[in-house]
Amino acid sequence: MTRLSPMTHSTQFQPQVNQRLNGKLSGLLLALLMSILAVPCSAQDWAAKMFEVTSHDFGSVARGSKVEYAFELTNGFRETVHIASVRSSCGCTSPRIVKDTLETYETGAIIAELNTVSFQGSKNATITVVIDQPYRAEVQLRVSAYIRSDVVLEPSEATFGDIEQGEAHEIPMTISYAGRNDWQVVDVRSASEDLEAELVETSRGNGRVGYRMVLRLRDSAPAGAFRTVVHVVTNDRNSGPIPILVEGRVRGAITASPAVLSFGEVTPGEPVTKKAILRGHQPFTVLGVSAHEASLTGETPEVENEVQFVPITLTASGPARRLQDKITIETSLGPVEVTVVGDIKE
Repeated sequence: MTRLSPMTHSTQFQPQVNQRLNGKLSGLLLALLMSILAVPCSAQDWAAKMFEVTSHDFGSVARGSKVEYAFELTNGFRETVHIASVRSSCGCTSPRIVKDTLETYETGAIIAELNTVSFQGSKNATITVVIDQPYRAEVQLRVSAYIRSDVVLEPSEATFGDIEQGEAHEIPMTISYAGRNDWQVVDVRSASEDLEAELVETSRGNGRVGYRMVLRLRDSAPAGAFRTVVHVVTNDRNSGPIPILVEGRVRGAITASPAVLSFGEVTPGEPVTKKAILRGHQPFTVLGVSAHEASLTGETPEVENEVQFVPITLTASGPARRLQDKITIETSLGPVEVTVVGDIKE
C-alpha cells in the first residue's frame, strides 16, 4: 500500500505555504458561514414584505368589547404562499388566519382579537406567523392595548349583518362608566361617511355615567362587505379614544366572484379564458364587457338567469410585465367590476 511521503520542502518556505492555506481555508469558511446566515435573513425579508404593517396599537379599549385588527398581506410573488399556523405570546390576544393559501396577487389577513373579558390593564403580545410554502419563514406581528375596567359597552360590537342596498339601518348601544362624576363623551368619530352616530346622556351620579348611542348606516352605503371602527372620544386626558368595531354587508342588486380573476402566467399570443360568476337577486341578462386593456375580451351569454357565467379571455402581447386591470360587466341590473391580474412572460 502506497503511503504519503512527508513534506520535503525546506523549512523557510513552510510557514508561507501554511499561511496561504490557512488564508484560503479561512476565506472559504467565512463565505460558507455568510451564505448560511444569509438564508434565514432573506427568508424573513421576503415574507415580511407581504404585510402592509407588522405592528398595531389598539389604544384604550372598553372592557368586554370586541376589538380586533386585520394585518393584511398580499402575495406579490409567482409562487403560491401557504400559511401553516399562527400563535400568540399572550392569552390576551387570539390570532386567526383569514385565508391560508394565497395565489399570485391574492390578499389575505391575520386577525388579532383582544380578550377584553379576561384581561385588563396594559397588554402586549407578539403573534408569530409560520409560512411553510414556497419556503419556510416566520413573521412577527406585534400588538399592544390598554384594556379599561371603568368603561363597558353593550353590545360589545356593532354588527349590522346583511342589509339590502338602499335601506337605512341602526343599532342602539349603551356606554357605562364608573369613576369620576365629571366624565363625559365629547364626540363620536367615524372614518366612514356612511355611518353616523346619535348620542344621549341617560344618567350621572355617584361616580357613574351612562349614555345611549345609536349607530346608523345610511341608505347611501355602497354594496359590499364593510369593516370599520368608530371612536368614542371622552374628556379623559389620560386615555385615548375608545374604539368600537362596526361590520356588516350591503347586498347589491348583483355581485361578482371571484373579486380578483387571476390568469397566472400567460404566454404572449396564447389566449387564456377564465370565468367570472355573477349573481343577482332576480333574473338578469349580461349586456356587455369592457376593459382598458385591448388584450382583454369578454363574451355575453344570451340568456336571462339569476346566475351568469361570463367568459373573460386574455390574449397577451408586448413585453414581459405584470398585468392588472379592471373589467366592467354591464347587466340589466346595473354594472359590476372585476379585477383581472396576470403575469405576461417573455
